[in-house]
Amino acid sequence: MTNLTGKNIALLHQRSREWGLALTEAQLGLIDEYISSLKHYSKSLNLISRADIDHVFELHIFDSLEVLAAINHFVSEWDWNKKQDIKLLDVGSGAGLPGIPLAIALAKACVDLIEKSSKKCLFLQSVITKLELKNAKVINLSLEEYARNQVIDYDFILCRAVKSFQECAKLSAGFIDRGAKLIYFSRRSGRLSERFRVYPQKR
Repeated sequence: MTNLTGKNIALLHQRSREWGLALTEAQLGLIDEYISSLKHYSKSLNLISRADIDHVFELHIFDSLEVLAAINHFVSEWDWNKKQDIKLLDVGSGAGLPGIPLAIALAKACVDLIEKSSKKCLFLQSVITKLELKNAKVINLSLEEYARNQVIDYDFILCRAVKSFQECAKLSAGFIDRGAKLIYFSRRSGRLSERFRVYPQKR
């Protein structure tokens, strides 16, 4: 692997066990390939900032996968061993974060990536095809457009580096009414309660 260091791999193995998962070598290889694609196309498509390019794993991949810890923390009834076939909606996916890392880690999940930029959608589709992610789908719409007529019952709506919490909650209201929980990435560091906001927390 050219992008994941031994320290990165050890951390992923440790944390995935805490999340109730076990990442395989094949999955780690897919993560490594995805990082290569991010670095290669980042400048031309404005996927991630130049300052982040040498720290993609720490700032983007691991941060994306930490949503699994947030689900375990805030949704106490969740059991990954019993339910991996969840439906996730990644809002404003952009570079595929957090959707692509989650599609790799949760092979049985259904991950929909909403992105209104056609150029970024082409990148996302190319990554999905290259990595042969059968459980991921690209939707070239804004959340507003998608929410108007969509009737899919998602388990979680994921909002990372897009809009405000209030905007995401408002635009996701239809999905939430059908049982989805909104998970909003508030910040990159700190305790889970500081890094993520979940709505509604209890039913």
